[in-house]
Amino acid sequence: TWIMSGRAWRFVWGWYVKQLNTRPLLTQASTTGIICGVGDVIAQQAVERRGLRRQEWSRSAKMSLIGFTFTGPVLRGWFALLDRTFGPSMTASVVVKKLLMDQCVFAPLLFLCLLPLFSYSQGLRGHQIKDKVKKEYFNMYTSSLKFWPFVQTFNFYFIPLKFRVSFVNIAAVAWNSYVAWLAHR
Repeated sequence: TWIMSGRAWRFVWGWYVKQLNTRPLLTQASTTGIICGVGDVIAQQAVERRGLRRQEWSRSAKMSLIGFTFTGPVLRGWFALLDRTFGPSMTASVVVKKLLMDQCVFAPLLFLCLLPLFSYSQGLRGHQIKDKVKKEYFNMYTSSLKFWPFVQTFNFYFIPLKFRVSFVNIAAVAWNSYVAWLAHR
């Protein structure tokens, strides 16, 4: 069928690249929001085994909203800052510098922002959020070190700047499923 044909995928990819070129922030924020929501649906269905009747669509919508309003724009800005700071070069030494900054500075700060956002979206407030962050932060960060350094090494070495958020979004389907499960257990 046409939907599964190479022509259809080329059309979709061409449209996506056009959107990245003309509306980069909106496109990357929208993509991130969609991926965050999909990750939460996967977490609820595949990890938590809720079934469609017990699917919390409002929870998935909140995860999408966080991706759209926070994570997507922040990732876009972060990758641009790394390129401005270290240059757009994809040499090994530049990739290592970007990776160290990403994993030692950005990731810890990102998680310190995301965990309270996730907690707030669950209805937690004040000390409950603080307790949740204390309980989950170390586990989330150390777990991320088993996944994201590999993804980001590939990202910084092979992927041009305008596609980095998109590439991270693809990898984030698995990661967001884990984070959604962790945040809502």
